[in-house]
Amino acid sequence: MKVYVKTPARLHMGLIDLKGNLGRIFGGLGVGIDRPNFIIEAEESDALNIEGKGAYTALVETIVRRFSATYKVPENVFIRVRRTIPEHVGLGSGTQLSLAIATALAKIFKLNTSVWELASAMGRG
Repeated sequence: MKVYVKTPARLHMGLIDLKGNLGRIFGGLGVGIDRPNFIIEAEESDALNIEGKGAYTALVETIVRRFSATYKVPENVFIRVRRTIPEHVGLGSGTQLSLAIATALAKIFKLNTSVWELASAMGRG
């Protein structure tokens, strides 16, 4: 089975209440934007194979290995990163990539997991 996952980038805005009138000093609001985005293609394979944008290859491997260890599934998947969100510019690329890969793997291995569970398992959210 081949799975495609598309994720939006996200902007996070901090909301500050310096006086703490609401019982906290800091809060936040996130907004998803259509572009840039990740487009990930994944399917079972004979071995772990990653194709795509250079800097993301090591991170994709780390995500797959973490998912495999957490959910006790094989690492034998082919992941193609077709489109990327730029790194280190405040668009949530690490979180979005982690959740995209985890979502694809959950579908491939027919796991009934919520996005909240996947975020927690991947150390995000």
